Amino acid sequence: MNLACLTNLSRTSPRSLLPFHNHPKTEQFPHSKMEHLNLPNNADDRIKIPYYRPVGGVSYSYDGLDFRTYPQRCGWDLSAWSSITAETNDFSFSSWLATSNPTQSLENLGSFLQTWLFFGLLSHVTRLDIKTADFLRRDEYGDVSITTAALQKYQESWVAHPNEEKSEDEERDDLERMRSLRDAEIILRQIENVISAALEGTLEDPVVWKPESVLLRLRARGSVELTPEERGRSKTMSAVLADIHFSCCLLVAALSVTSGEVSWQYTGVFPLLHLRMIEDGWCPFYIRRAWHNLAIENQVRAFALGSIRCKLDHSDCHRSKCVQDQAGSAHEPAHCVVGCKCALIQPPIEEMIEILKNGDIPVLLLSEDEDDDTVSEMRVQVHAAKDFPYIAISHVWADGLGNPKENAIPECQARRLHQHLLSYMREREESEDTLYFAETLPFWLDTLCIPIAPEYKELRNASIVQMHQIYRDAEATLILDQDLENLPPSEANVNVLVRLAMSAWSTRLWTYQEGATARGLYIAGDGRSIHIDMLVDLYMNKQRLQREFKDLLQIFRFRIAENRMLARSNDYDDWQAQCMLRALFQRTTSRGDDEAICIGSFLAFDISTVLEAEPGDRMKALLSLFPTIPPNIIFGFGERIAEKGFRWAPKTFLYPDGLAFYPLPPEMLRDYASVQGPGSSSVENGAIDFATYKRAESYLHPEGLGLVTFFPSIRLIGGESLTQHFVLRIESTMDSFSGR
Repeated sequence: MNLACLTNLSRTSPRSLLPFHNHPKTEQFPHSKMEHLNLPNNADDRIKIPYYRPVGGVSYSYDGLDFRTYPQRCGWDLSAWSSITAETNDFSFSSWLATSNPTQSLENLGSFLQTWLFFGLLSHVTRLDIKTADFLRRDEYGDVSITTAALQKYQESWVAHPNEEKSEDEERDDLERMRSLRDAEIILRQIENVISAALEGTLEDPVVWKPESVLLRLRARGSVELTPEERGRSKTMSAVLADIHFSCCLLVAALSVTSGEVSWQYTGVFPLLHLRMIEDGWCPFYIRRAWHNLAIENQVRAFALGSIRCKLDHSDCHRSKCVQDQAGSAHEPAHCVVGCKCALIQPPIEEMIEILKNGDIPVLLLSEDEDDDTVSEMRVQVHAAKDFPYIAISHVWADGLGNPKENAIPECQARRLHQHLLSYMREREESEDTLYFAETLPFWLDTLCIPIAPEYKELRNASIVQMHQIYRDAEATLILDQDLENLPPSEANVNVLVRLAMSAWSTRLWTYQEGATARGLYIAGDGRSIHIDMLVDLYMNKQRLQREFKDLLQIFRFRIAENRMLARSNDYDDWQAQCMLRALFQRTTSRGDDEAICIGSFLAFDISTVLEAEPGDRMKALLSLFPTIPPNIIFGFGERIAEKGFRWAPKTFLYPDGLAFYPLPPEMLRDYASVQGPGSSSVENGAIDFATYKRAESYLHPEGLGLVTFFPSIRLIGGESLTQHFVLRIESTMDSFSGR
């Protein structure tokens, strides 16, 4: 996608020294233009939406009548936009204008759309008298831009409006106003398609807008020639539409949450925000992650929070993988500071091996010893987990703690880890009245505690088999991630969850198990530890927060209370298996053959046979361990195993090879369908009495014939749009079977 034509802001240009003329009365400060989101104070002020003024004596003002037909009342015909897709190549703005809008000007299109879809929508939905000046502010050039600082005030006034004892006409009027939100969404999707087509180079894309400060400079110079800086601040038609699209999507999202009558969230691609993230150095993989997972408000928060990974080179990355997150066999452990030359430290290997041979789990204790010159040295002791409560460390190998060559990490990393453990202990003592009788807690870290030398292969495999138990039995699991470690103590809860959602930790395959099976999940922040479970429970226990942040709760559903209990069990659970396999859609691993091992470990299987299998056979070995086959596998996308008995099975669950662009279908309950069948009542007086049938569970045939399934191979899509009742009859004869 070519986004260069959307670039329209200069970051280095001096503030115009020309006087302001003909501006509405506006406040003048250079804060963020999305103030209703309460973004971090240090957020870049680089998403600015101009206030588009009409030219040529034209004036637009929303008239309060029917929302859908406002364009016709203003002489605009947008009907041709409904047929535009990103692949459209026979559309031009000039021909559209000449054919459908001969009396209009492209220079006024932005002003019309802003009046209709921003100010008009706000007025129409809230029934309030909207003062345009409340939403205007001067930027650093002296030009007027949109601000949402007053939006919360209008939202509160709308909610406080009397709603009781409404007449039928008032109820119908309320419903019509809520429908206008859906109408606005449809128009915004059409605008998104027009922008996409323009950015692909298939549409004519003329320059249609110049800031007032630029126009004033041109008049003062008596010239029509633009300087490079002035040209960069002028906008093409697609850039104007991107501004309108982004600001109005934010408004629709805010009004939808306030209304309490809509359950969706506005997700997807927002071209203006996409461009800004590319400019900031975001990896394509994480930009795509934001599209798929975060509502527009939280995409903006992610952009404002930034990422330390933006400083890395992502030229070789793509939407399915960030190469900077991979830690292959040549990976070297990183020091905390560039240029640090401290030595590697390792645990007493022989003592650790002895603990492993006894069938126990080794845990490590860090301490600092000072010599006569007051130079401290880190010491590592090893103990058996059965004798101590311990902390399990969950981390991304590429962040610096991974070492594929030996059980050792840089001393500076050990000091950093030691400080995080101390912060965790302080936090627990202060917030939960927990008293520790030691200076620090033992910890388990895979880099140090799983033997790497070839002669210890059996012990290594035994340690991997124990991974589920290791994280389940730990007092807590502590997340170490470069972005998360920068979280200040005062960071807002929503920003913590957004940063966690966009962290490398949330994209790795192994960390799903480590986070899901934890007794308590904590983030190692800047000088404090943050209890993720408390945040998730807080949001789950308040209906307003559930509705407003359901995108984040969907990402962290594995830490919802009931799911935490399921994940920590050693018993196989069909629902939990479905949840994990669906979550793998957006997770990656440096070693593809780890996939089957990780899935089996999470489900508490004895994965010895998976570890012993050849890499190409590990998925078959894994599927053979399932007591029953999760049903949503059958309806998944992607390439299948080309071998008799497994032709129904995917080669991988990971994007992009296993699931194409789609995750597995939603989880299927055991009470899967209510249908009319044997024993249920007949149809009487137009009413159908349905009986509930348990879903028969699928399993692998014991003689290798394939998948045994009694589950109807039918999926009904879009059932809510069906206009007629129908009866699905289930036959009781299930004797025939042919292997797949």
